Amino acid sequence: MTVYILSKAVSSNLFCDNIAITYEPGKHHHHGIINTLGGMVEDGGYAIKAPRGNYRQACYLTMADDPYDEEGRMLIQYGPYNPTNRFLRVKFNPSYMDVSMAKLFVDGFVPGGYSSMIGEGKVTELHLSVDISNCSLQRLLVYYPNIKISQPILNNGDWETYYLGRRDSNLHFCIYDKVKETKAWNNSHYYHKKTLPEAPTVRIEAVLRDNHAGSLQTLGNPFNKLSISHFPKALNTADYPYLKVFLRLASHEGAHNALLTIPEADRKRFKALLVKSACAWWKPVELWDQWPALLMGLTNPPQSHLAIHPKPKAMSNVA
Repeated sequence: MTVYILSKAVSSNLFCDNIAITYEPGKHHHHGIINTLGGMVEDGGYAIKAPRGNYRQACYLTMADDPYDEEGRMLIQYGPYNPTNRFLRVKFNPSYMDVSMAKLFVDGFVPGGYSSMIGEGKVTELHLSVDISNCSLQRLLVYYPNIKISQPILNNGDWETYYLGRRDSNLHFCIYDKVKETKAWNNSHYYHKKTLPEAPTVRIEAVLRDNHAGSLQTLGNPFNKLSISHFPKALNTADYPYLKVFLRLASHEGAHNALLTIPEADRKRFKALLVKSACAWWKPVELWDQWPALLMGLTNPPQSHLAIHPKPKAMSNVA
């Protein structure tokens, strides 16, 4: 088995891997939004049909030549079945779809435009991520205090994904092997292929839910308490009586589950061991220093130089 030198791992900048916003523009605007988006779908071009979910109508807006490019398009769902829900739900991936283009689309059908939606809406889902190159998921010990649930996903004994926290909670982490994820995507998508990372890469993704857009200005660092360590070097088992059990279980179930099996009286000693073995490249405070600039790009994108023409080129609708 190839072992990657974690000391040589390199962290990317912080980026947003997905954002979903719900917005209520006012009932007197509902009919106009339905007509505008419905007309775009009928004309073809930038709009194609999309899964409706909990909404009566939905479409994708895309500037990509390939309508099957799932990452580079914006999902618009409108007219919720539950009348107490906000009328609009917008979701897109800023790391694939330029935020200026997202603004251009939203300005075309939302009264008040993108600035009103991002300023007054509710961010129901926000994925903040960082990629660590030259890194192996199997060689990491990951822990977050006060989270009781963790789940490793293994394939033939090799780690693919590690979840920390309930996936329907306001904060959970998804840590996964980006190379394996990309290969799986390419195997299941005939038309649109992703480029494989040049080096073994682990993506660390914090998924936050139900934040009011205005509160993003004061959002706390979700990575601050996330501990990432490498397996410690040879230690005296007399000092750590459960060391062998801990390391064996951590290699199969993750450090989080392994810690919970250790008697509470000895758990603090093992937590201190994780701190002592922390990966030098994992610097959550410095990482979060990038958040203000990232947020500025999400909330105040530059004006796009492109324009949406009244009669875009024809494109087949996709159910």
